[in-house]
Amino acid sequence: MASDKVLLLETLEELAREELKRFQWFLTHDMVNGFHPIPRSKLENANRMDTVDCMVQTYNTDGALRITMEILRKMNLNLLAVNLYASSKHRPDKEGAAVAVVLDDKQDESHKQDVEKKVLQLLKECQPEDALKIIKKVQRELNLHEVVKP
Repeated sequence: MASDKVLLLETLEELAREELKRFQWFLTHDMVNGFHPIPRSKLENANRMDTVDCMVQTYNTDGALRITMEILRKMNLNLLAVNLYASSKHRPDKEGAAVAVVLDDKQDESHKQDVEKKVLQLLKECQPEDALKIIKKVQRELNLHEVVKP
């Protein structure tokens, strides 16, 4: 299993140039989940590796994973967020990953099925009390009345 820094780098490598610029914009402009923005000067000419190093230096590994998943969700790149969570050995909180799975009505059925499989796998890997919290949080985020349990 790759280190979490490598997973962060691989995740950012999935972003096109403009997506990376937008990702960096979120890092420098928004307070995301209680994390203060990184000064713009630190990411001004940063490539993907520099961005990962700066995030880990600023937020530590757990924080870098959390903020990356949240920003990917804001960018509607939910599958990347789920893949990062599923691959990480450090694993921030289970609820944070569930939030990263919020589905947009515009997404096609195939994508929804892929994400559903990932969510079900995550639910199988966690403790029963965590699974219930995740299900309730996903229900709130998606405004669902019923969620299929694994």
